[in-house]
Amino acid sequence: MQMSLESRFKLMKSKVNLAGWGLIAILVGTALLSLQNPARENLVPYAPYFQLGLQIGAFLLLTPLVRIRMRFKSLAFLMLFYILFLVTLASALWSGHLELVFRRTLMVMISSGCVVLLALSDSRPFATFGCLAKALALFGAGASLVGLLVYFLGELRTVNYGTIQVLSIGSFHLAQRVYGPLPYLRLSSLFGNPNTLASWLLVTITLTSCGGFLLCSS
Repeated sequence: MQMSLESRFKLMKSKVNLAGWGLIAILVGTALLSLQNPARENLVPYAPYFQLGLQIGAFLLLTPLVRIRMRFKSLAFLMLFYILFLVTLASALWSGHLELVFRRTLMVMISSGCVVLLALSDSRPFATFGCLAKALALFGAGASLVGLLVYFLGELRTVNYGTIQVLSIGSFHLAQRVYGPLPYLRLSSLFGNPNTLASWLLVTITLTSCGGFLLCSS
């Protein structure tokens, strides 16, 4: 039976289980580890390795909780993911850097598989989604606020790798890389690239709208 929109919103306000908290930790942790400085260097050294370790480590820690419900939708999704996995591996055969592409494909698909298995075993997906939406909405709002503060209060500087804006408060400096002509600068906030910021905002603005509906329905 199809659930009403009101029923779905009520489920989003229920308690998150351990599998859900694992998913939230993986996705929010991956977002935080993707932050970069204006030179496009990760704020956290060796961040890609920490991201991979977080994704696989959280899955291994929660392996006893993995219980996939044998439904048609779950099985169909797993089958499609398996086909995607095989196709991406096969695509490495047409690359001039076979070993590198094969290794990176395995890294991406294995970590993605861990997230997929946790998601399919989550018995309270609506509650997980509601909590994750709030966390990522705050993340996007924080990144946007940083970008706007540096844009309006910072000063332009030219460095060897491009143009940046710097906001100095005493000995504290906050900088972002900018692109384009004045006054239509493209901001990058804490991501080093405006396209990366735009990609995250595409997700977080949608989740912010969802959070607004949750507040209105409470």
